[in-house]
Amino acid sequence: MIITSGKWQVYTWKNELKYHSEHAIQHFYEIIDEDYLGDSNPFDMFERAFVLTGFIIRRMIEKKLVTEKTMLKSLSLKTFNFGELNQYEKQWVGMSGARGYGKIDFCNPSTINLNLKSFGNEIIHCSQLSFIQKHEFVTDGILIASDHHADKRLIQLTIEEYASIVKIIIDDQITIQGDGYHPDTGDVFTIRE
Repeated sequence: MIITSGKWQVYTWKNELKYHSEHAIQHFYEIIDEDYLGDSNPFDMFERAFVLTGFIIRRMIEKKLVTEKTMLKSLSLKTFNFGELNQYEKQWVGMSGARGYGKIDFCNPSTINLNLKSFGNEIIHCSQLSFIQKHEFVTDGILIASDHHADKRLIQLTIEEYASIVKIIIDDQITIQGDGYHPDTGDVFTIRE
């Protein structure tokens, strides 16, 4: 029997994150471009690239492919709360957004603080994904809500905020790393600085 294993690598996941985030950004601009006449539906293409970046972010956090400082970084994101939704206004399984957008108070945003792993989870589990543009009080951007928050609130990201979150991970550099075992306690530990 032969068993082969290796070390989790940073560069492969950073390359994938860069690739898919660039595509997500490209397709975002296609979505908001009223004159876009491409062959593919930019929403479909955005959703694929965006969800893949969420998976990559979470994978990198779970496998300790970023520094501890980056892993614990807090992201302050804008949210909008839904009013009370009736059954008709709630999201339908086949739709990427709720029918009750009229019950969102876009004039009174709140903020939520998420770490990068939670941010990745929001993307991976987003049951709402839509875009807002040309609103008097809200900057053009992405609206998302995970399964757990789909009837309560939406997170709003500008494309610049999304790009800056991705940049945090791509620019992160591990200069000291170690895995070990503490013989007195039996604990396995990890250091990524």
